[in-house]
Amino acid sequence: MKFRKLFTYHFLFGLAIILVSIGAGLLAFTTKGVAAHSIFRILLIFTISVICCYIALIRKAKAKIVFIFMFLAAIAALRFLGQLMDLAPNRYWPLYTILAGLCMLFSNFLLRRKTNSSVKIISSAFVFLGVFFSIFSFGYSQMSFRVFLVQWWPVFVIASGVVLLVLWALKRLVYKKLGLDYTDKMKNE
Repeated sequence: MKFRKLFTYHFLFGLAIILVSIGAGLLAFTTKGVAAHSIFRILLIFTISVICCYIALIRKAKAKIVFIFMFLAAIAALRFLGQLMDLAPNRYWPLYTILAGLCMLFSNFLLRRKTNSSVKIISSAFVFLGVFFSIFSFGYSQMSFRVFLVQWWPVFVIASGVVLLVLWALKRLVYKKLGLDYTDKMKNE
């Protein structure tokens, strides 16, 4: 694309994000009666984060940079929705953990058009933890999180052992597939 068309293309995206943010803020201000100063900072962070994420994507920046801006934009969007629904952040804080996992997965996919297994595992762990904490935060469980930890902490030890067994089995399969003997390293030591 020629520079002028490319500049126009990117400028239109930036302008669209700015207009969506301003429109969402004005709509919240006029219909919900939310204070403008409380929404202004959130929408400003959202707008700057989305534009920076877009710039990082078109410049093929590192996945960490894209993740940071994508996560900031997602946090701002969630905070905006929390303001609209008049929810305190301590009620929906586990959703930030879910957003971290999803943003990590999407940022790696958008840059590489695939995701590494390590990224899948880490992002799945974040999503799982977010869902787990949401059970207690949103009141779906009769017991508090503190009581759950006191009574059921051995489950975490068992889960850690199961995860290590699965990783060991996967590593063994990889060694067999590559034609390597996983016991050779132990014999040489």
